[in-house]
Amino acid sequence: MLKPQVEIEHFRVRVRGPRSTVEKIADRLMSADYPYSLNGSLTGERYAEFIVTFDGITEAQWFAGIASDQLMGEALAEPGVE
Repeated sequence: MLKPQVEIEHFRVRVRGPRSTVEKIADRLMSADYPYSLNGSLTGERYAEFIVTFDGITEAQWFAGIASDQLMGEALAEPGVE
């Protein structure tokens, strides 16, 4: 099973985790007023992953923080998630 995680590299953020959580994170991204582009996504029955690129590091750091908080909250709520 994939481990939930958020990786940030320059302006690019990669989010991977339980599908329902990743979908919530993607919804938050779509409601933000920051320019971004999706670079790919992978959706399975239980897990999902996507990579997003922002125009600036500030936006990428903001989104990585939001995604990390969401994944951490879900992991704490569901002890079975590794």
